[in-house]
This record gives sequence, C-alpha cells and structure tokens, in this order.
Amino acid sequence: MKTIMKRLAILMMALLTLVVSSTVTFADTVKITNANEARNAVVWIKVPAGDVYYSGTGFAIGDPNEPVEYIVTNAHVVTIDDKGTIGSKVLVYFSEAQNDYVITTIYKVDQQKDIAILKLPEPTTKRTALVLCPSDEVDMNGEVTALGYPSMSDKLNDNRKHDMNDITVTRGIISRKYHENSRMRSMYQIDAYINHGNSGGPLVNAKGEVIGIASGGIEGEANVNEAICIDELINLVSREQVNYVLSTDAAPFDPTPIIIVAAAVVVVAAAAVVVVIMMKKNKGQSAPAPVSAAAPSKAAAPASNSSASPVIICEKGLLAGRSFPIGASVIIGRNTQKCTICFPVDAKGVSGVHCEIRKSANGYEIIDRGSSYGTTLGNGQKLTANVPVAIPNGTYFMVGSAEQLFQIKY
Repeated sequence: MKTIMKRLAILMMALLTLVVSSTVTFADTVKITNANEARNAVVWIKVPAGDVYYSGTGFAIGDPNEPVEYIVTNAHVVTIDDKGTIGSKVLVYFSEAQNDYVITTIYKVDQQKDIAILKLPEPTTKRTALVLCPSDEVDMNGEVTALGYPSMSDKLNDNRKHDMNDITVTRGIISRKYHENSRMRSMYQIDAYINHGNSGGPLVNAKGEVIGIASGGIEGEANVNEAICIDELINLVSREQVNYVLSTDAAPFDPTPIIIVAAAVVVVAAAAVVVVIMMKKNKGQSAPAPVSAAAPSKAAAPASNSSASPVIICEKGLLAGRSFPIGASVIIGRNTQKCTICFPVDAKGVSGVHCEIRKSANGYEIIDRGSSYGTTLGNGQKLTANVPVAIPNGTYFMVGSAEQLFQIKY
C-alpha cells in the first residue's frame, strides 16, 4: 500500500509540473499592445535590379500567436519599372547588419490598389503579426503612427542596420478619409511624415493595430501624406485565403492548457479510486459493485427538434454534427464577443460577424451582416447585405461557402 501511495504522489507531482510548464509556455507569447511595440512586425524590403536596388518597408500579418508566414507591402515597392515589372528577387531583411534575410515568393500583387503580399519560404518567429483594424473601428480623432525605413534617414546615419532598432517612427493624425476614384480604393490623408522608403510600412493606432499602409505623399509637402485604408487589404486577404486577425475578433483561444488540466484531474481521480478500492480489499471488504448503466431520465434527454425547440443544425463544415437553439436571435461568425454560434478565429471565408437569424412575425428571417464571402440560401439565392429574407422551416443556408452548410428547423 505504501508503494502505491508513493507512486500516486509521484504521478501527481509530474502532472502538476506539466501543467505549470505548459502555462508558462503560453504566457511567453509575444504581444503587441501599443504603437511602439508594432516595431516587432516591421521588416526592410530590398529588390535588386541590375546595379541598383529598390527598397521599402513591409509588415507581418496573420495570427499574432503563431509564426509569421506573410509580409505585406506596396506593389510599387516590388516593381522595378513603369511597366509594372515585378523584381525577380524580393528580399525581406530582419537585420541587414547581420545579413539576416530571406528570399520571398510573390504571393499576390494588386497593382491598382498598390498592395503586394509576400510569402516567406518558411514561417518565422523573428517578427510578430499585426492585428488589422477596419476603418469603421478607427478613431478618426486619435493619434496614428507610421513605422518604416525612410531613405532620408540613411543620409543622417551611415551605419544603418535595417533591423527593428533602426525603424523610424513618426506620429500625427488622420486629416481625412477619402475615396480615390481612379484606383477604386479608400485612402487616409495623414500629417504623419513619411518619405521614400516608408512605402509599404504600417500605419497603426495607439493599440498597435494596423489601420493603413503608407503609400506616399506630395513632394515638398511634409504634412500631406497618404495611406491605403486597411479595408483594401482585408478584402484582398479574404479572397486569397490568407490568415489574419481583426481588432473586432477576440484573441484566438488555445484550449491546450485546459485540456492538460482536465486530463491531469481525470488521471489523479482514477488513481485515487484504485487506491480506495485496494484499501478496502486489504480490510476484507469487497469492492463496491459496479453501477449498471441506467437508461437516461427524461430530464437528461436531449431536446427534440420540435416546434417547441427551434434549432440551427450544422450539416457540413467545421461545426458539423452540432445543433444550436435559436431563441429570439442567433448571430454566426468568428467574433466570440458578438456571436452566438462561433467559428474558430482562423476559419476561412467566415467573417467576424457574418450573418444573423432572428424571429419574425411569421417564423424566422436571415440577414447577412456585410460579410466578405456572403451568405447563400440552399436555393442558390445570395443575400444582399443587411436585407432580411424570410426562411421557412427546413431551409438550408451556407455561410461563406458550400463547405459551411446549415439547416433551420422550427
């Protein structure tokens, strides 16, 4: 008996150590919470072209808790002539002084919007991804910060390292938001100073969330500069299935620590039961008879899909096999703060707040909430954003694509 108790104690200590070490690991994740910390996302970009080279700035996007795989910059940073020719080699530098760089792949270029997405040869932890802040969430009266590698700074320092410590930071405000008709894009006019070399760098808010991409200014006008609204990038990465996190989304939830704790509790509890049984046997008592599996009581039975219990059933996709009660209203999307039915934060094609199903006078109606990929009924009808459509009992609908298929029953 002493041997069993000793082994149980050792097991409990080992599990406790595992839980603590796992918790520490997750606590060490790099977080960007202000404009200065956004430096951790910025890189220097160099594009050789014969005897010369072009350069600019870029920044990392993706899940801030995961290694970085994609870098965003301006299309004109990776273009080497007026014909729109992309450089044959685009280098992303983490530190030029240490010759620490990688050769990237051009993942997507939108010349009209002046946005380029670069893919690293392999994910890296040398930078942290920035969270994207849509324009309707931007504080138009708040301070903004531009980060990058302006070429004018090279004239002040002949020992440039082009690492995080070399990043130039300029601050200002948003003068106005406007739509550039010739290029069909939304822009910010800012008074934060930017220069050649700042192109492609992030414009961030006080929380370090990127709200725009620095793109240029008027020659000789230091206080009249412009940045591309981050909405243009959000639309592009949504179409291209590139992972990103919005400021309106909750931080990605990682259940691993909870799973470890739960497993530890189960194992220890099982071991304790074994010890109790063996102690009773040693005292001449028989172990308790196993409890037979009784039929579940009516109180424990799952609710039926009757008219008294309206439900939404996921027939196909990431939530397949699950059903959700409707009530007066249900919101579907990735934002755990606003949605009743929540997809994983990295679910492709599903917006933060995608669509809503709500009770109406004659049953239920569905409303697309301005999602990027849309909401489609089973009959092929694609919903117009923010226009409610009545859905009869048994209607199928798709969230983003046919891969995420639901049915309503009431």
